[in-house]
Amino acid sequence: MVESINAGRVFSGLVLVHIIGSVVISLIVSGYGFPYINASIIMNMIKLVFAFWICRRASVSLTGFCRIKRLHFGPSILLFIPIVFFAFTGAQFINSLSMLFFSVHVSSTAVYAGEAFLLSVFATVILPAVCEEIFFRGLILNSTGRTIMDVLFSSVLFALLHMNFNQMAYAFVMGILLAYIVIETDNLTAGILVHALFNMITLLILTFSDHDPVRKMADIRIGNYYLLGSSLRDMSGHIMVQAVCTGALVAAISLAAVLLLIRIYCQMEGSRQGSVQGEDRSDQSVSACESRPLSKRPRLSLVISIAICLIYAVLIELQ
Repeated sequence: MVESINAGRVFSGLVLVHIIGSVVISLIVSGYGFPYINASIIMNMIKLVFAFWICRRASVSLTGFCRIKRLHFGPSILLFIPIVFFAFTGAQFINSLSMLFFSVHVSSTAVYAGEAFLLSVFATVILPAVCEEIFFRGLILNSTGRTIMDVLFSSVLFALLHMNFNQMAYAFVMGILLAYIVIETDNLTAGILVHALFNMITLLILTFSDHDPVRKMADIRIGNYYLLGSSLRDMSGHIMVQAVCTGALVAAISLAAVLLLIRIYCQMEGSRQGSVQGEDRSDQSVSACESRPLSKRPRLSLVISIAICLIYAVLIELQ
C-alpha cells in the first residue's frame, strides 16, 4: 500500500530513531570504548536510511520530493560566503541571548573538535547538514506546503530535535532562514551548502581557537559586543544592556543581509524566470500529489514526540 508522506509521522519516527540511537551509542561507547565520533556517524547514516525508507513507502524519489538539484558553480555561488557569515553573526546573538536564561551545554561539534580534522568535518559538518536538511527542509516542509505557517512548523520541529533550550533558540531562527533559502532557490542543495558552511565555521573556531587568526576574529567587537558571540553579562553577573542593544541591531542587520543576498542570488541565477518557472510549477504539482498536509488536529504520535523533546530539554536544564 502506498502511503503519503506525513510531517508528523516523519518527525515522530525521527525522534524515535534519535533517542534509541543515542541510548545505544552511549552503551556502546561506555561499555566497549567505541569511538563516539564513529558511533555518531553510524547513527546519522541510519537516519538517512530511514529517509529513503519513508520515500520508498510513498513511492516517491527522495531527490525529487526533497528537490535536491545541482547547484550552478558560477560567480553567484560566491554569495554563499557572505550569506553564511551574516547568518552566523545573527545566530551568535540569538545564542548569547538564550544564554541569559538557559544553561549552556557542550555541542557535539565541541566534542569532536579534538578528533582527526577530516573525520570531524564529515561527522559534524557534512552528515548533520545533509540529514537535517533532508528531514526538515525536505520531507517535512514539502509534505506540509511552503506557506509561512509551514515554515514556522518545520522550524519549531527542527529546534525541538536539538533537545536543549539553549540550542533550540538559535536552531529555530536558523530553521526559518534555511527554509527561506530552500524555498527561494527551490533547491535543497542550497540549504545543505549553507548549513554545512555554518557548521564548518563552528568547527574551525573550536578546533583552531588557540591560533592567532581565530583569536583576532574572536576579538572583533562593536562597543562591548563581540561579533562572534560572547556573554552578555559583565564580571559581576549583570546584564550589559548596551551589549544587548548593539547585538540586537547587529543581528537584525545580519539577518536582513541574508534575505537580500538570497534575493540577489536568485536573480543572478534566473530562478524565477523562463523555463525554470515552468519546472517549478510542475514540481509543485507533483509535491501536492505526493504529500499530505497535517490535519487541524495533530496526531497523538506528534504530540508525544514534542512532549518527549520538551521533557528531555527540561531534564537537561535541571542537571
